[in-house]
Amino acid sequence: MASLEGMQRPPAEQSVLDRFFRDGRLVLMPTRRSKRLVVLDQVAQRFELGRTYPEHEVNALLAPIHPDVAALRRYLVDE
Repeated sequence: MASLEGMQRPPAEQSVLDRFFRDGRLVLMPTRRSKRLVVLDQVAQRFELGRTYPEHEVNALLAPIHPDVAALRRYLVDE
């Protein structure tokens, strides 16, 4: 699993992540789509590409990031 600190991001993206994450937790979902995509890309880094996850594993990966895992799942699916 990638951590927030483990990835080198362009300064503009890192600024977005610094604004919306605190101690590895998503504190607010951006309303602006461009910022939301940066946040969701960071969240998606927790998942292995090409692997299918059962819902309980998705929830287990998302729960440490944000308490509303259902909303976070919807954002990921929608984008």
